[in-house]
Amino acid sequence: MARRTLLSAAACLAACAGLSAAGHGAVPPGATQAPASRLLDSAGVASAAARLAANPRVTVSDIGRSAGGRPIVLIAITAPGGSLDDWKRRARRLAGPEVHYSTLADRTADETPLAEALEGVRLPVLLAGASWGHEAAQVEGLLAAAEHLASDQSADTLRLLSRVVVLIVPLMNPDGRDRAIAEWQRTPLSNGDSGVGNDNGFMLNRDFVHQTQPETAALLDLVRDWRPVIGIDEHEDVNRLGLAVPEVAFVPPYMPGFDVEEEPGMRRAIVAVGGAIADRWRQAGYQVVHDPEGDRRWVPLPPRGSGEINPVAGSSGRLDFLFNIHSVVGLITESARTPGTQTWNARVEQKTLAAFAAAETAAARSEFLAETIRARRSAVAGDPSAFVAIPHAQPPGADRTELLRLLRAHDVLVYRAGGLPYDVIPLAQPEAPFVRHAVLAERSKLNDLPAALGVAIVRGDALDSDTRRQVTTAPLDLYPRTAPAWPRAASPARVAVYTGQGIDRAASGEVLFVLRQAGVACDTIDEAGVRAGRFNNASAVVFGDGAAREIVGGWDQSVATRKTPWQPAAPSRGIGPEGVQALAAFARSGGRVVTIGRSGGLVAPAFIDLRLPPILPGIGEVRLEITAAGRTFFGARPADSRAFLSAPPGGSDGGYLLEAGPRAEVLAWYAGADDRPAEQSFADTRPLLRPARHAAIAAAALGRGRIVVFGFSPVFRAQWRRTFPLLFAAVGAQ
Repeated sequence: MARRTLLSAAACLAACAGLSAAGHGAVPPGATQAPASRLLDSAGVASAAARLAANPRVTVSDIGRSAGGRPIVLIAITAPGGSLDDWKRRARRLAGPEVHYSTLADRTADETPLAEALEGVRLPVLLAGASWGHEAAQVEGLLAAAEHLASDQSADTLRLLSRVVVLIVPLMNPDGRDRAIAEWQRTPLSNGDSGVGNDNGFMLNRDFVHQTQPETAALLDLVRDWRPVIGIDEHEDVNRLGLAVPEVAFVPPYMPGFDVEEEPGMRRAIVAVGGAIADRWRQAGYQVVHDPEGDRRWVPLPPRGSGEINPVAGSSGRLDFLFNIHSVVGLITESARTPGTQTWNARVEQKTLAAFAAAETAAARSEFLAETIRARRSAVAGDPSAFVAIPHAQPPGADRTELLRLLRAHDVLVYRAGGLPYDVIPLAQPEAPFVRHAVLAERSKLNDLPAALGVAIVRGDALDSDTRRQVTTAPLDLYPRTAPAWPRAASPARVAVYTGQGIDRAASGEVLFVLRQAGVACDTIDEAGVRAGRFNNASAVVFGDGAAREIVGGWDQSVATRKTPWQPAAPSRGIGPEGVQALAAFARSGGRVVTIGRSGGLVAPAFIDLRLPPILPGIGEVRLEITAAGRTFFGARPADSRAFLSAPPGGSDGGYLLEAGPRAEVLAWYAGADDRPAEQSFADTRPLLRPARHAAIAAAALGRGRIVVFGFSPVFRAQWRRTFPLLFAAVGAQ
């Protein structure tokens, strides 16, 4: 059922007046967020958008459906006259050349001169929010902005809408929003963590490059179709703003060295848009984290060897990063939302003002923004004969088909070379920044698509001269866009995946999602089910990455997002010692118990001869050495020895490194890490070197069953397909 209808923008902003200053000091915790009964759920958002559609300035459409089947609403606002299709066509022409290759030696680039492209164009500005369903104010703030732009009759607004098309997606994650509202009905001051992901349990704001979820695919289609000049990804910080720093709102630039694509022209544009947002906030009385040089402490790059994880490395699948690597001037905004840091009205106003500032900047600085984007997307400056080759012959388990699909989804030009066993990616193309980022991985590990999919690529200049000549002159056939296809498990299995306390929804969600996509029959099991030994005829039970002490004892209520002034969403309850014994009995009777990361403490050392020492935090590619026992256990498919390891801060419980005793069977060793200084892969890579003798995967028999312990996630965010077969084998579905 829809929640209370949206307050008018004028009423919202009037309510905020005089309360902004309250956001700078302690406010009653209950004033930080409106009651659940006043929040718009996904149906309420659709209803509010439908009411706006009565205005001739507004066009409302659904750009896709969530994992749970809920609509993802787009509100497009511009002055009457012309069609949206025409404005879209003009925006794409403004963004840069249309490039076509017949051969690498025969390229055409159709580019309208900038002055001509700017004539009569309305620049698209994309404003999106709530990819995390538990960050609430984006929805009301963006809808308030939409209502104002749709109805305000002032000369300023009419002039603005004659120059821009404002594209508003107020709710990217309708599944999570509805779950969070249900949680807040029970516990009004809880963090809303049940709404972090979609109905697949996925954190959408880590998926915008790898595109495993329908919501992220819908946003990418919108970016590709419209080519916005500015993209704003609105967020709310949980536990830093108003607490670790006195400021209550943040907008980039970040510190030097932080941005995924730190190119001077794009950075100047980020500074301009960020400065406009910061000015709007300051005029409203807010303390703001913003510095044109980015020389601030908000997200400092940790010093080498400090033991702190680089925040870029853990989150570079974000929407604002996607904007930037697709040559959109993309920014994130943040607001304090910890109870007591600022009022609900202040949070909402910050979102609304950021939307206005972005649209106004696009209207006022159209030539500057267009020049910035043109410079990034220019295909003329590059060498048309430079290319990356994808050999058709690939290692076992490589997913070349998925690499081709992803590249085309991101508008990358990728061709089949006629008569040759190669696919070709020209480097001189509008999406060259994306190719450098996600194919050549010049600044990325997390978004290294070939590594994630196990696909070998070759730079053209590394081929022998004869092969290079043949590829350069071969006729090229552009690959079409296709739907995703998922690897299938070879054998049937029935698996129970733990979804109780101690493991967040994303860690269990990615396991469930991958197994179900592979055709494995999956059930979920909670704390009570484990304690009672109700495994429902499953042949295996899987625990994702989560602290074993919390799985056994329940959520730690002293952590920052659960302790006062937050309200626990539920009392702590875990599987208890009796649940651990039930797991052992399950294995002894013939079942398989599989743990990932820190959850290995459930079985080690009690039931498998392992010690789990702590590891300093890090995130990145690691090399594996599959042992003879591992080749027997896993089969031929994972002969390639790469994986992805994510050890977040606070991993002192251990679980990512496995020290094997004589009774443990090592299936794979760590044999090093792809340690890139630009992203500070790991604070200390020495434990990941082969001489350190830290196992990555270990197993042991227990009665008639088996225990398998992974130090890393074999299904990392459903992105690292090259290691899916390892999990399939572990649960008996190889």
